[in-house]
Amino acid sequence: MTDVVRGGFPEATNAKEFMKSIEEKYKESEKTETGNLMNLLTTIRYDGEGSVREYILKVMDIAGKLRILEVPISETFLVHVIMNSLPSSYTQLKVSYNALQAKWAVSY
Repeated sequence: MTDVVRGGFPEATNAKEFMKSIEEKYKESEKTETGNLMNLLTTIRYDGEGSVREYILKVMDIAGKLRILEVPISETFLVHVIMNSLPSSYTQLKVSYNALQAKWAVSY
């Protein structure tokens, strides 16, 4: 570690204190993280890379992280986000979902 970087941290007598000072200095803002995750959730699109299942799990992971940050995302909203982010090649799936009386749910 260079002297310039080391100078930004208070003197510590042991590694635990030093690591704690680093954690406090570089702690990510919850508001920033929430904003980034919300932006990702609302702009994410399935691009055909990997399986649809992996894509859905990725979206559910984002929603789970938001729930931890105390941003509730309803299952119905999440299903709609997923369905709307699928490309036109999945139109038949979208039509089938819209025609059904039952609502689909995802557990995240």
